[in-house]
Amino acid sequence: MEQSYMFTPERLSDSVTLLTNRRGWPKWFDDIVDSSKNLGVWSYVDPTKQLDPAVPVEPKAPTPPVLKPFSAREKYETDRAYELRGEREKNEQVLALRLYDNLSEKHRVDMESHRIKLLNYDTDTHNLRLLSNAIRATIADTYRAYLKLDKADTPRAMIKSLQSRIKPLKDSDQAAAVLQDLNTKLRSEPTGCIHDLLEDVALATVELHRLQGPKFDEHAVASNLARTLQKFDKSFAQSLPRKPGGEITATVLEIVEDFKYKMSTKDKSSGVDPESHTSSQLPPLSKRQSKSTNSGKKGNLARPTKKTCPGCKLQHVFPADAWWETCFVFLQLYELDGVPDFFELREEYLDRVEERLRFFPDELIRSREWLKEEYGDDSPWYSSPIVA
Repeated sequence: MEQSYMFTPERLSDSVTLLTNRRGWPKWFDDIVDSSKNLGVWSYVDPTKQLDPAVPVEPKAPTPPVLKPFSAREKYETDRAYELRGEREKNEQVLALRLYDNLSEKHRVDMESHRIKLLNYDTDTHNLRLLSNAIRATIADTYRAYLKLDKADTPRAMIKSLQSRIKPLKDSDQAAAVLQDLNTKLRSEPTGCIHDLLEDVALATVELHRLQGPKFDEHAVASNLARTLQKFDKSFAQSLPRKPGGEITATVLEIVEDFKYKMSTKDKSSGVDPESHTSSQLPPLSKRQSKSTNSGKKGNLARPTKKTCPGCKLQHVFPADAWWETCFVFLQLYELDGVPDFFELREEYLDRVEERLRFFPDELIRSREWLKEEYGDDSPWYSSPIVA
């Protein structure tokens, strides 16, 4: 429980997917479940239960015994009778004091236990507040309005409110939508880096396993994936294990991991960017710059489309071979001008870009060349600690 204080509202919301429509409910809800379990409060968040943190009741202290004074000797009482009565009263006082001591010790132990329970209660309520803030920060404005309308102020109440308002898709409908998106990506002409495609395929496969279980036709997806990978590496696609009839026996996740490993080993030996694998190789930097400059003169009226940036993993327009030129996070990482006020920067975005540049030294070198041309050697970027 004590380690849960490491979480902050900002860090917690960064680990939760944004919820903007019912299609995103499964991933968002899974993130909320994982976060609540990490905080140790899932039993108070589970919408199928009614358990809430209870304020510990402080144990009462024992009442000290009232010791009566020894009574005087009665007139007709013999010496022996007086001695026996005095001994009995003395023993009664000793027993009363001993019982009080035992009760006092028990009260001390109970108070220590109460202190621990109170600390746990404070921790649970604190973490529930963190989770409530994370829920509000990761849902659309419309959904926050739903929470206000339903007066949902606890994580469990918020989840129930969103469930009743959004009406998440059934597992069968969700699986059909995920499978349709996956097949569309695999059957369409590959664009961008292969790494993003592999990540999308792996995540979709895991989701389909969760939603469909044994009903998931993984062999069909594996066949589509093999056909797609054949455009990048024909020898790899042909080397996949198959049955006598030609059906691929490897699972989708095995194919993804094997291809990623082959990319990393081959590119480390050749010095090529593993994520720059597309259907054609990129020309040298100088030729790419001149080509992009000249292409603007031909009056291409096609509207540029947003793509997933290899650096920040956000959607924005960027040159196919130089994502850093229009990446706000990249500019912010080097403390350069050009980041608009409306852009909401998160620490995880900076970490992504820095990790990308460390992992792909070719991009680090080319981005530094671009920075030198655009900003000169006197800008903050020149003393950046990022090294490959």
